Amino acid sequence: MTGVQTCALPIYLRGYDVVLGKLAASSVAAIYRVLAVLPVIAIALLLGGVTAAEYWRMVVVLLVTLVFSLGAGMLASALCVNSKSAAGLTFALLASAGFMSLLLAALLSWMLPKFGWNQAAVDQRLGPLLGWESPLMAFMSSADGFDRSTS
Repeated sequence: MTGVQTCALPIYLRGYDVVLGKLAASSVAAIYRVLAVLPVIAIALLLGGVTAAEYWRMVVVLLVTLVFSLGAGMLASALCVNSKSAAGLTFALLASAGFMSLLLAALLSWMLPKFGWNQAAVDQRLGPLLGWESPLMAFMSSADGFDRSTS
């Protein structure tokens, strides 16, 4: 055999081994990019523009959003054969997760008072339930102005 090398050890890979390997290989660069941005964001902390609690909440939101987008990308990659269609499906999944729940919340808060619901009751009962899965809501609620623990 010239130029061909074979592996002497048998390698038994299961499906989840391949998926986890692909996830790890694709996420290393993204994680390093997010970690590289964190000191730049910390400049606002050093200048006194944000509190330390706001900074660390934003760090957590960025990391959770990164994991969410990597998971959406893996789902799209598993469902699609073409890489362009997988990228389009990933964008559609992330856009729908970001906007659809907020649009649903706005639609319900507009429609339910027309059916006799009190606006305060709608905000009190449905407010905590709607928008919690949206990455946009997570970014907005990471600021101190939305901090519910101090009020």
